[in-house]
Amino acid sequence: MTGERAKIDAKASQSYIIYQNNEGRTVKEYYNGDIAIQDDSDKNE
Repeated sequence: MTGERAKIDAKASQSYIIYQNNEGRTVKEYYNGDIAIQDDSDKNE
């Protein structure tokens, strides 16, 4: 339920949520439904 609540809050504030998917990759999901998979190289920045 926490993930669903985070999506609702992101939509209300026109923001995004960040989580790890089942494959262990970092995902940024925007309020409008767009999804961006983050590169592993971003971790070192």
